[in-house]
Amino acid sequence: MSKILYIAEGEIEKRFIDFLKHEEFIVAGRFAKFNLMQDKLKESNNILTRKMDKIFCILDTDVVNISNLLFNLKKLADICPKNIFTLIQNRNFKDEVNYFRRL
Repeated sequence: MSKILYIAEGEIEKRFIDFLKHEEFIVAGRFAKFNLMQDKLKESNNILTRKMDKIFCILDTDVVNISNLLFNLKKLADICPKNIFTLIQNRNFKDEVNYFRRL
């Protein structure tokens, strides 16, 4: 079984990922609440404690700090050297989810 990590900044994204897992649209995996654009990962952070097969990073564009993002992606590459995927929100995540509900 693959070890998968989903990283997002907030509770709304977590609920969305939980829904997608429940509906079997995505594979089950561990969730970590962390803002990759705003904060820097530290060696002591529990996100970095296990090797992963795939990491999905859900990024919000309300605060854009590319240097923090690049720093964090390099840190994540230590635990998952090949399969790091970034999903960037277009506008407000709540609005995007509501858009898909209407489809």
